Amino acid sequence: MTSCAQESNQKQANQSYTWIPFLTKNQEYIYVNQHLEKQLNASYKYASYFVSSGYAIVRDDQYRDAVIDSKGNLIVDYTEETIRLETVNNLTLMLKTLEYDKDMPFWKWEWNIMGGGIKKNQRYKTIEIRVLETNQVLVSKDIPYDEEYYNLNVHILDELHLVLNSTLYQLKKKKFIKLKSNIEMTLDKGRYIPYSENKYSIYSVNTSKPILTN
Repeated sequence: MTSCAQESNQKQANQSYTWIPFLTKNQEYIYVNQHLEKQLNASYKYASYFVSSGYAIVRDDQYRDAVIDSKGNLIVDYTEETIRLETVNNLTLMLKTLEYDKDMPFWKWEWNIMGGGIKKNQRYKTIEIRVLETNQVLVSKDIPYDEEYYNLNVHILDELHLVLNSTLYQLKKKKFIKLKSNIEMTLDKGRYIPYSENKYSIYSVNTSKPILTN
């Protein structure tokens, strides 16, 4: 029975990938299939397409993001954070970001010598990248707004290795294992170039030593 339920859930997740967010005359989004038949009972202020793993981003009338599954269940509750989704090897990566003004200690205040006052806060952002199915956290940071940039642009090296935000990971038993940081460029055939100020070296996921150094 468990196997049948899992197959049914997977089938519905696969079907949801083809659903269309449809804007009604009430200016609300619903999900419909290719025949314009409604698929979920709920309506949303905004609705994204479902990713291949069976999840989608929706928004309420307060413009808060949430994540639903193909049955309409809330997987991630409505939040002020902005949410993005991406799939890799049947796993779902979720990026959550939130911008805010952070009060700074007085020694970090910005003094305007032209008489424009004192700026006592600074723009910050919280960043979190999490694997939705396993709840594994890959990134969790609270940083100044313009210091670092994170996204869900995945560079596949082979079926077990990928680069995300300049970090090389190995996928093993649905877990992201961090192998190396500061990857500057990815190439074909499982090759990559790590950042270095002194030399240019090409590595492969199949060996820990460089295969070419200049």
